[in-house]
Amino acid sequence: MTLMMELKEQRREGYDDGRVDNIVNNVRALVTKKGWSPDEAFDVLNVSPEDRVAVVARL
Repeated sequence: MTLMMELKEQRREGYDDGRVDNIVNNVRALVTKKGWSPDEAFDVLNVSPEDRVAVVARL
């Protein structure tokens, strides 16, 4: 893999991490402030099944 390809991959991974962190924060807020279950928060936020796995690992 070239250096440029590695940098692009790292940037993409950083973006994905930031996006998942944002979802985690939103789910936590809904669970705390609204008393919803994580699944209810996922449904309202339209979180994909793939992202749900990543978010649950960080909750």
